[in-house]
Amino acid sequence: MFDCLRRLMDSALGAVLGGAFYGSWAIFANWSAGAQAALRIGFVHFLMSTGLTLAGVAIMNRLYRLARRPRNGAIIAFCGSMAFTYTLLISVHTLIGT
Repeated sequence: MFDCLRRLMDSALGAVLGGAFYGSWAIFANWSAGAQAALRIGFVHFLMSTGLTLAGVAIMNRLYRLARRPRNGAIIAFCGSMAFTYTLLISVHTLIGT
């Protein structure tokens, strides 16, 4: 089961599915701002989530391989991917005003 989930998360389909979920949530959560704003915010969230999933998995895989021991690889991958994730999230939310 976990191997199937890992393959899905490594795929473009998994990234698009995740992006669609977060984009839909963003539309719902921002509907009170008006349809045009909610759709714009939802589309940006879709793009951000899809890109973040694809790039985040690639970054974690690359950083994990830098270490000689699995535990160190996991720590490096976690720290590096979190730094990337929050830099992107804060930047995008600042740009779209949410």
